[in-house]
Amino acid sequence: TIHDLFTHTSGLTYGFSGGDALARIYAEQGLDFDTHDGTLAEVCARLGQAPLDHHPGTRWTYGVSIDVLGHLVEVISGQTFDCYLQDHIFAPLGMHDTSFEVPANSLDRFVPCYDQAPDNGIAKSDGTTDSPFASGVTCFSGGGGLLSTMNDYLRFADMLRGGGELDGERIDYFPSSSEDFARCKPIFETLPGWQCSTAECRRLEDLPAPAMNYLRFLADLMDVPIAIVSLGASRDQTIVVEDPIHGPKRALLSA
Repeated sequence: TIHDLFTHTSGLTYGFSGGDALARIYAEQGLDFDTHDGTLAEVCARLGQAPLDHHPGTRWTYGVSIDVLGHLVEVISGQTFDCYLQDHIFAPLGMHDTSFEVPANSLDRFVPCYDQAPDNGIAKSDGTTDSPFASGVTCFSGGGGLLSTMNDYLRFADMLRGGGELDGERIDYFPSSSEDFARCKPIFETLPGWQCSTAECRRLEDLPAPAMNYLRFLADLMDVPIAIVSLGASRDQTIVVEDPIHGPKRALLSA
């Protein structure tokens, strides 16, 4: 379902994180939505013929679900995903340097990327004129691949901070009031296998395995510890966790 795509429970994975057989299929058929894998529609059509990592809705797996949602935008809007983003987000916000491909007249501003080399030095992993982002991009993925500048991203962040508004322009994808936010049920409360009662969840190690795995993922991603700080006494018995660096408590589980 669309909900499974939004919550990474669709059974879709990435070639680099699937099992050996599935990883080989993703690599051979170009299913990781790389820049030159074909159009979104073409990659999704090939993806539909590949096996799933697991039955949809049964567990959480990080994968190409969000990439597929990009094609859903194309189907609903009648526009290619890059044009939709340009018309509805980038142009209204004045994000003139954000796109899936670097324009030829901006290549001199395109910064190469480097990885750590085996000798602990650095090695160029993506150049400028020879970059796959420099020409011929066909896959405008819903999950990644946009190129931008700090100024453009600051404008996007300011729009988020403004609740969807910036310089008189409104991006109509965000709740506009505290009442709207209150009606947005955390998606984690609906994930399979995440439910438990407060009597069962007094320590981190008591959490259901999918929840524990996701918390470990967050902790590794942000390089901070994440711990249960309180167990709610409300009817929903919500378990609350807190990121000690960023502060706000987050309701992740509901019994």
